[in-house]
Amino acid sequence: MQIKEAMNFPVISRTGRTSAELQTIIDTLILSNENGKPYSIEGIQPGKKYNSMQQRIRAQAKKLNLNVQIHFDKSKQTLFFRVPKVSELETVIAPVKAVVKAKDIKNVKSTVKTK
Repeated sequence: MQIKEAMNFPVISRTGRTSAELQTIIDTLILSNENGKPYSIEGIQPGKKYNSMQQRIRAQAKKLNLNVQIHFDKSKQTLFFRVPKVSELETVIAPVKAVVKAKDIKNVKSTVKTK
């Protein structure tokens, strides 16, 4: 073995490969973002398979900077997901004027004990 001093340190960019399944999820999230429609994946068993699939969908949505909603129908073993339109999100989020300051809140009991 011979060790020499290197003139420079190479920059290595990490690029992973995307499986066909993962690419389908990405394409479907983008499509759902454009049309607001829900999509489903059938044959998802409760437990590990469901957890794995919903984590994959959430991870890809996060990379695409999308808010995703995921629902699971245990009886049909079907996972549903969609990217809601911005107008739908605006009705769910409280308007800025409705924010209550902490000093205005009274009669709240804390369950944390301090020593």
